Amino acid sequence: MEGTASRLSRRRLIGAALPTAPALAGVLAACGWASGGSTDGARGRPANAPPAELRLWLHWGGKTGEQAQAVIDRYNSTSGAQDRIKTVIEVVSSVPDEYRAKMTAARLGGAAPDVYHHGLAVSELAQAQIIAELPAEEATYVKANYTPGALQRVVYRGKVWSHPTQNSAAAVVYRKTYLRELGLQPPATAQQLRDLAKRLDRTEGDQATRLGFVFNFANPVPFFFAEVIARFGGQMVTFEGDKPVKISVSTPQAVEAAQWYVSMVEDGSTIVGRPLSVGDAWVNGVAALGEAEPNLLLNTVRNGARPDIFEDAGLVRLPPAAGVSPVAYVNGWALSGSKDSKQADARWRFVRWMMRKPEMPFSRFIVEQAGSIPAPTEYPTPIPGWTPDMIQGYVKDTTAIAQGHPLLQVLGKGEIDGLCATAIQDIVQKKQAPLEALRALEPQLNDILKKWNP
Repeated sequence: MEGTASRLSRRRLIGAALPTAPALAGVLAACGWASGGSTDGARGRPANAPPAELRLWLHWGGKTGEQAQAVIDRYNSTSGAQDRIKTVIEVVSSVPDEYRAKMTAARLGGAAPDVYHHGLAVSELAQAQIIAELPAEEATYVKANYTPGALQRVVYRGKVWSHPTQNSAAAVVYRKTYLRELGLQPPATAQQLRDLAKRLDRTEGDQATRLGFVFNFANPVPFFFAEVIARFGGQMVTFEGDKPVKISVSTPQAVEAAQWYVSMVEDGSTIVGRPLSVGDAWVNGVAALGEAEPNLLLNTVRNGARPDIFEDAGLVRLPPAAGVSPVAYVNGWALSGSKDSKQADARWRFVRWMMRKPEMPFSRFIVEQAGSIPAPTEYPTPIPGWTPDMIQGYVKDTTAIAQGHPLLQVLGKGEIDGLCATAIQDIVQKKQAPLEALRALEPQLNDILKKWNP
C-alpha cells in the first residue's frame, strides 16, 4: 500500500493541473458550456461532418471487458451511427491512486477522455473541476430515477454531477445447508452473527474445514469501517449542514465495532492469518457466513464453477447491534462527463443512451454482468442470473436501508481510507489493541479533514 505522502502528492498534482475556478468559469462561458455542456439542438451532427470520437475510461478486462465492449458496439451501430458519434474504450486501472495518477497525466498532456467511469468520490472530482455538472434536464432525470442511496453518491453541494452505476452495498451471505444442519436461523443482530460465526466454525487438526465468518480485512478502501461503527450506534463523520466538521473513531461504539471483528479473529473463524482470500474461501466451500456484495456471488462463486454454492447462498440485510437501526452504506462507481471534453453535446447524448430508462443498457450490464445492486428505481425483476434470495436480500431488503457512505462527502477521502486501512489491519492482526489504535488514528484523520475541508 502506498504511503500518505504519495497519495498527498498525487492529489495536489491533480489540483495543480487545473486553473482557478473563476478563470475556468470564464473559459467555459466563452465556449458556451459553462453549466456542464450545451443542451441538445437538432438531433445528431451534420451529415457532412466527420464522426465525433468519444473516449470512455472503463476498468474491466477479460470476459467482463468483452461484455462492456459489446454494449459500446451496440451504441456505435445504432444511436451512435445515427448521430455520427463513435465511442472507444480505454482500459484503465481500478486502483484509486493509479486512477488518480492516470487522470492527472492525461489532463496535463491534454488527453483527458470525454467520459469517465470512476470509483473516486464525486466530491473530489467536482471540487477539482475534473467532471462537469450535469445539464439541468439530465440532473432532473437523475433525481427522479435512482434510489436514495445511489442518488446521494452523485450529489455534491446541491448539484448533480453523474449517473450512479455500480451500487456497492453488502448483505450477510450464508450457506443455507450449514445453518439447516444445526437448526439455526440467519442473524438478526450483530450479536447473533457473532454467535453464529463461533457455532459454524469447524477445524480438523490444524486445518480449518469451515470458517464461521469471512470478511475482507485487507481491503485498502475499508468502506465497511464507517458502516460497522454505524451498526453499533456510532457516527464516524459529523456534519454541519453539508460541511464535515469532525471524524470520530475512538468512541465506545467504534471501539466495540473493532472488537467485534477481533473477537471472531480470536476464535479462528475468519481468514485472518490463513493463506486464503475471501474468494478462495467461498469457492472452496470453506466459508459458512460473510458479508459481501453481489459481484462475489455472481462473478466469483457462480462464474468460478460453483453453481452448487451459488444456489445454496441465503441472504439477509446487515444486522445491527441490538436496539440500533439497520444501515448499509453504499459506495460505487459513476458515469461522469469530463469537463475537458471538446465534444459537449456528444458526451451527453452518449451518457443518455447508456443510462436512461427503459433500455438503460449500461445499468443492465452493471447489474447483470458486473454484479451490482440496481441503482435505478423500479429495476425489472426477476433479474437474469440472480437467485430469488439475492433479489430479496439485495434489491428489496438492502436497498431499503441503504445510505450514501458519509466519506463520499469528505474531501481527502483517499488519505483517510489509507490510514483507516492500516489501523484496521493492525487491529485484526493483533498488532495493536482497538482503543490504542483508534485513539492514535483519530487526530490524524481530523488533521486531513481540516486540511481539505476548511
